[in-house]
Amino acid sequence: MGLVYDVFAQTLSGSVGDQRFQLRAFSGGGRGKSTGLDSGETDLRSWLSTTRTDQRRGIRGGPIPPGVYECVYTANHHKFRECIFLKPALSAVRIYTPFANHPIDHRRSRFYIHGRGDHGSDGCIVPEDASERKRLNAAIRDNPNVTLNVIHAAYELPAELRIETQIV
Repeated sequence: MGLVYDVFAQTLSGSVGDQRFQLRAFSGGGRGKSTGLDSGETDLRSWLSTTRTDQRRGIRGGPIPPGVYECVYTANHHKFRECIFLKPALSAVRIYTPFANHPIDHRRSRFYIHGRGDHGSDGCIVPEDASERKRLNAAIRDNPNVTLNVIHAAYELPAELRIETQIV
């Protein structure tokens, strides 16, 4: 039993219990808003999992980092109401890549699957179809121990991160 979120394809798919899912879903850069577009949606930085939200500079957070997450049903979150908390496994706390000498610590770990709204996403997963999101919520509520594997996420390498902080 498990789900896969493909950041590049913007698809959330898999099975939970006896139910199958194939949803269009957004993550990062303000994507998934209920109305209008956000400039972050066209910015390359908004597609990098290592991009953190910086409201002072108008930077939206990037998509959810790659790795495995445990799906935890949440009946009434203070902001998102009914949603799914994505509890990161060790593989989702750091990005492991053959291109870096050490794992990349992205320091962002509070992600959810939640509904669309005025703000959009700074890393959470936001399904396009509200009825399918509610069906997913119910399936995860009724079937504990569901995992989500996030794949095809882009990220900056450590050297690029150091250069960016020196330039700005």
